[in-house]
Amino acid sequence: MTVVAPAFSPNPAHALPENPAPAAAVRHPMGGFSLMELLVVLVIAAVLLGVSLPGTQRIYDSMQQRQLVRDVVRTFAAARHEAMYLGTHQDVVFDNDLRTLLYRDKRMRVPADVRIAFSGAAELGSQSRSVVRFYPEGGASGGDIDLSLAGGSGYRISVDWLLGGVTVEPRVYD
Repeated sequence: MTVVAPAFSPNPAHALPENPAPAAAVRHPMGGFSLMELLVVLVIAAVLLGVSLPGTQRIYDSMQQRQLVRDVVRTFAAARHEAMYLGTHQDVVFDNDLRTLLYRDKRMRVPADVRIAFSGAAELGSQSRSVVRFYPEGGASGGDIDLSLAGGSGYRISVDWLLGGVTVEPRVYD
């Protein structure tokens, strides 16, 4: 037995809508993002990235400079400690030609964008080498090292000749 649906149904729930909505306008509850929404988000992300990159380069350069200052101070402190512990003088040498700080078997390269000026005891060094000598009784030959970046900021690392203490102060250079 075959059941045939009537062409006209008195029940309004079975009636077809008179003007059905197009398929593209139908929203499903689990739908994703449209192409336009994704493009707007990508443009915003690109603008934010473009604005933030120059700032991150300055932060990176500043971090490198601070690390260099910490390494120089740590090297001076180690040389002073060893001079007092071993009872012999210890030299920390800065080679101006190679742009390296030498102490015992350790070499520390100074980045090319960092300008360096050394003032200290001339009789210990030469034209191409600057020396800070730490003595067994705790003193030092003394001297100042100025480290500066092209932007003008920098640090002065001072070694006290009487007590051999090392101090660091931020500077602004022209």
